[in-house]
Amino acid sequence: MMEGWMIRLLNMSFAAGCTVVILMAVRLLLRKLPKGYCYGLWLAALFRFLCPVVVTSPYSLFPADPEPVAREIVYEITPGVETGVPWIDQAVNRVIETQLGAADPSQSVNPVQVWLAVAFVVWLAGVFLFAGYHIRRLAALKRRVAGAVPAKREAEAGFVWESEQVDGAFVLGVLHPLIYLPAGLKEESREHILCHERMHIRRKDYLVKLLWLAAVGIHWFNPLVWAGFGMMCMDMEMSCDEAVLRGMDEAGRKSYMRTLLEQAERQSGLPGLAFGKSPVYKRVRNILDYRKPGKVLGVLAAGVLAAAGIGLVTSPQSAAKSVAVIGGADGPTSIFVAGKISSGSGGGREKLEELYEKMDRNICYADGYFYYEGESRDGGFPVPLMRTAPDFEAEEKIGELPGSLVCVRDGGACLWMDWEAKRIMVESVERMGEPGGTPYAYLANGEQGRRESCAMEKIGSGWLRIVLTDLEEPSRQEEYLLQIPEGLQEEF
Repeated sequence: MMEGWMIRLLNMSFAAGCTVVILMAVRLLLRKLPKGYCYGLWLAALFRFLCPVVVTSPYSLFPADPEPVAREIVYEITPGVETGVPWIDQAVNRVIETQLGAADPSQSVNPVQVWLAVAFVVWLAGVFLFAGYHIRRLAALKRRVAGAVPAKREAEAGFVWESEQVDGAFVLGVLHPLIYLPAGLKEESREHILCHERMHIRRKDYLVKLLWLAAVGIHWFNPLVWAGFGMMCMDMEMSCDEAVLRGMDEAGRKSYMRTLLEQAERQSGLPGLAFGKSPVYKRVRNILDYRKPGKVLGVLAAGVLAAAGIGLVTSPQSAAKSVAVIGGADGPTSIFVAGKISSGSGGGREKLEELYEKMDRNICYADGYFYYEGESRDGGFPVPLMRTAPDFEAEEKIGELPGSLVCVRDGGACLWMDWEAKRIMVESVERMGEPGGTPYAYLANGEQGRRESCAMEKIGSGWLRIVLTDLEEPSRQEEYLLQIPEGLQEEF
């Protein structure tokens, strides 16, 4: 459970961090437009940080794999990530392979599981510290405003309070947000500040900020969530200024800027909405540069940014990753198959449980089918080579397999282990078991085949590690783990 949650959290944080980086670039490109457009786009990053479900779409603009850490990583001999960005994958996987490679895959716990469990404990401690810090600040602020008095004006009664214990105006509350003002404000300044805070409440900014604060607490280990939170706050304040200025003439704008400068040094101490909390020079500059866009430009920009937002919150539709899981161990095989049927019908789990009773050996996925070893009558070789589509509606026998299944390649090449010759053999799937079939020795221990070299090594107790290396591109390797039949373990 801990490992699964950490993998999900890491994938969420990676996808959301990529979204933040993209929005940073978009923010620079849109610096001439009103900040309300940028503020709206930050909802895409917030969705990524908080939503544990990957939503796919053919219109996705997401440039990387949103789930680079596969659930099967805890069972892989050589663990790694697949972000879709080669230079990131190479750098990260080099470290992972060195530090977290399984020394003995036959053991029930490997280094990846240990590190994920430790990471879960550290993450949970960070969440509690973050929550405790902000709860303490909120409690201190409530003590400060305990003596606040309601505004005497009838129109403001009940939702505007004044206190001598606060330095700046802010909104406090969720279901019934209240505005707190410093006592003794000038009339003109007071009106401008109230307009600003009312706009925050009207737009539900206090809820957006609360959700972002939750995202920071969950992903506290990711520096991009902190950067995104800070930029979102800036865009929130500047877009709120713009919304207030729309109803003002030139004289009103100048008066509003004076109020902004007067309140610049005031701080509320609340991790919430405060007038003057953002760097003042940026807000003043934004007010000076603000120009209300024409209707045509406004509608066009809103449409483009809405489409961009949809493209960022959704992920590209891609085929399921082909992962070779060998050895018949309950953990990896169950997870491998479950991952393939996760997007299927509601009855997929029941079909998996029913089918898994027949798959006590090896399994792989290729050409849209699951290939696996069936049961022989005497428990030895040959065994039936079976396959079924991911819907598990029907299974069929392909032929006879004279050894242990290693994998089936896309394109129909079946690789299997000949235990007597101690060689990897290959044959076309369509010709497996045919009388005229001619399986040939494709690879052998240390021997070079057509495109790959093969190395075999006995590890653990009764396990054979097979490494296939592409001769043209040595960095590409495939690793498989086969359980050696009991009667042959002494020969390896």
